[in-house]
Amino acid sequence: MDIPSEVFDKLAENGIEKHDVRKHPYDPKRAKAQGGDAGTAGRAYTSADNRNNAGGKTGHMQFIEDLREGDSIHSIYLCKKKQELKTKAGKAYDSLTLQDKTGTLDAKIWNPGDMGIGDFDNLDYVDVTGDITSFQGSLQLNVRRIRRCGEGE
Repeated sequence: MDIPSEVFDKLAENGIEKHDVRKHPYDPKRAKAQGGDAGTAGRAYTSADNRNNAGGKTGHMQFIEDLREGDSIHSIYLCKKKQELKTKAGKAYDSLTLQDKTGTLDAKIWNPGDMGIGDFDNLDYVDVTGDITSFQGSLQLNVRRIRRCGEGE
């Protein structure tokens, strides 16, 4: 199935060229998980969607609404809420709510004292690297690295 010309028009409005667009392979489970029916063809996406960002080195924005279980991410979000909590076993961890224009995401820093975990507060923009998992039916980010963004990032 070809990508509709309206998609290219909308992408061009945002400065994305036609040659930057790829076709996502059809996956009935992903289509159903995204709210579509299993007969829906694969969606168009750009390299900015960064679906295979294993090393997280490109720095492209990954919108929260597009994240799926198993994704590895490296992106910048607003830390809407940060809480220092303890597990039932008494081990300290940080619970975060990250936000972008498309939604919010629960995130956990299981080892807050580890290298790569920088100092930041509520309402800071943070550069975060981690893995998307599912916990009790909701997506959750397990943070590997995080730091406060500097001005202009």
